[in-house]
Amino acid sequence: MILNYITYEFNTDSVTYPTSYDSTKLNLGYLMQTQTGSTGDTYVSPVEPRFMRGYEGASGNNRRFNTIGLLKYDEDTLWCFTTFGGSISSGAVSKQIFFFTYKKSTNEITNTYQSINVSYNPNSYHQCYSIQPTLDLHTTGSVEVIGTLVTGSGTSWQTDGACVGNRIGFGSTSSADITTWYEISSIINDSTLNITQGVLSDGIPEILNLTGSVPYIIEDLRLCYVNRATNVSTSRSVILIKGLRPEIFTLSPPTIPAATTVDNLRAGYRLVDGATANATFSPISSVLEPKVSFTEQYLYTVSKPANTTISIQKFNIRAALTLTDGRSNSAFSFTTGNQSHGGTNTSETDVMIKDNSGNYYVSHYTRISRIPTSSISAASTTFIADNMIQNPPGSSTTFALSSQMSDICYMPEIDRIYISHLQGTIRNYITRYVSGGEFETPVHANDQIQQSTYLVSEFETLTPHLLSAPVSAYYKDGVMFTVRDINNNNNIIYTLPLEADAQFETTSSACIITPELFTTSASAYSGIHVDSTDYFNAPRFALPRQPYYLYYRTSGISDDSGTWNYLDPSGSMPTAAESIQFKLTFSTLGYYSIPSLIHGITVTYSSSLPQQAVSNFDAILEETNASSQVFAWRQSAVFNTVPADMYISIYSGSAVILTDSITAADSGSWEYSANTGSTWNSLTGSINTVGHYIRYTATPTLPSGAVLKTLLYIWYKTLHTKLYFYM
Repeated sequence: MILNYITYEFNTDSVTYPTSYDSTKLNLGYLMQTQTGSTGDTYVSPVEPRFMRGYEGASGNNRRFNTIGLLKYDEDTLWCFTTFGGSISSGAVSKQIFFFTYKKSTNEITNTYQSINVSYNPNSYHQCYSIQPTLDLHTTGSVEVIGTLVTGSGTSWQTDGACVGNRIGFGSTSSADITTWYEISSIINDSTLNITQGVLSDGIPEILNLTGSVPYIIEDLRLCYVNRATNVSTSRSVILIKGLRPEIFTLSPPTIPAATTVDNLRAGYRLVDGATANATFSPISSVLEPKVSFTEQYLYTVSKPANTTISIQKFNIRAALTLTDGRSNSAFSFTTGNQSHGGTNTSETDVMIKDNSGNYYVSHYTRISRIPTSSISAASTTFIADNMIQNPPGSSTTFALSSQMSDICYMPEIDRIYISHLQGTIRNYITRYVSGGEFETPVHANDQIQQSTYLVSEFETLTPHLLSAPVSAYYKDGVMFTVRDINNNNNIIYTLPLEADAQFETTSSACIITPELFTTSASAYSGIHVDSTDYFNAPRFALPRQPYYLYYRTSGISDDSGTWNYLDPSGSMPTAAESIQFKLTFSTLGYYSIPSLIHGITVTYSSSLPQQAVSNFDAILEETNASSQVFAWRQSAVFNTVPADMYISIYSGSAVILTDSITAADSGSWEYSANTGSTWNSLTGSINTVGHYIRYTATPTLPSGAVLKTLLYIWYKTLHTKLYFYM
């Protein structure tokens, strides 16, 4: 028997799981990524946490993060908007709103500390809560552009509410294809608008001349938020900021003016519930529903008329606005009556969220109220269906009741609510809505002081921790943004992939599945080794990453039907089979929330045949001729890292009779074909193109009449591992 091994290093082609599944490729589940380390090695892990500190952008209390609004710009990019300031309840004449971007693929936060100043009329008191960004794309019809005049055909810009100040691009209806954006300076009617003139790199004004039916795209960016303005009825309202584009957020922020009497300009609009300047509601949070059309999209706000009651208001933020001094009640639909929830409203926000089933939730100190969409109607005083009263896992005998529940955040992929607490209570819950029972087990808590600064060289990674401070949570596209301590210089934003945690994997598909690894004629598995990075920071301050969990299966691999078996690190080896496949899940909900990094998996086994493994190359029998000593393969999957060299071993039985490499070519010649064998060219280095053929012609005479086996493989010498391709 021969002791063989097979190593897989996560450097093959991948598919997105469970939307797709391919047993010959790496299957990346929800929030899973491949990344390249500083030494060039490939590893897999969930999206890793990142952080950003507000006060480092500039000095002063006005540089602290507060409430956050998140918008998914594309599959990889989130646009993030946040207010800065001290206490969220502090009023100000104008409000500074900052913009930054978050890239999931690279785990980067960019464009930080760029902002605008927002005004409204009368602009006397400004408390910004619950930012709701929207981005609408106008692409219907086509345009011609002569100079700064844009003429549309089949367009309806004015009817659909496009705004002065938005940006427009030409040549495509996809934002990803636009390389130059122009600002809309005026909209004359449904088919005529003007743009600002561009300037070329040499300072000469740009003159556009685009004739024919040119595709275009307008990005209509708006920000909507509630202005609580406690005890100031002439300021309380929903504020709608129109006519935005990301380029206007700068380090020297411009001021967005207050609206006057004209709709759909770059301005701040005050939406109220009556004809006078005095609002009769006091909004503290909101939920924005998906857009129905360019003229219909509903915003629900929650107000707290008294210490133990709430009411709900409904606005159509797409309605055409009839304005008086920058305010309008055209968007107002109705308000409910006041209903008691049996608890006590918080001193700050009662955050309002909505789940996948159409239920709204509003948080209070000791409970969360559930409000079905169908129960929200004008003047209703029975819209609250029931309450989830604080009941920690194990009941109050395990965790004392805090009576300080604060913000809530809904995570749709796992159908859970994240519940944070006010200062002094160092735990946050993650639970389904449970009326009359205990909260679920997960408790998110980290209050270690060592990592409160990263200004020490050995601290390579800053861990998410609470510092006994209140935390607010905001969610978008799989990433939860937590804001810690808005009131002092400990203020910070963390991005956390909590939905990637292993305990939710059956719901979220947050896992990594390897290709099928062939262990032909294996009689026994003798070892399974996972090459992982289990610690972070330099040795003096090294801390453990969250654990990972390894599963395997040896049947049902081709169609993803096989049952997964947990591989206990202290347990016995699986029964040997012709092939094996592995699944990895990760802990991301824990003390540090820093996941492990997985670089490779190696299986050692006993067999009567030489090694073989996942195949980036398939044997081509029609191009192989043993009598002519020619052996050929076709590349079927790409390598993430191009191998430096490739090797071949030829066996007669179990004896190696020839070994060679592309670089050395001591015992034969290498060729490749880019046209399925019609033409062959000399091969002097590795290839990495799916569909290309390679072949090796041995020079020494091989034993006649022998049963020959060939082994094409790659050897990463620095990692001391091999990938084999068997013929």
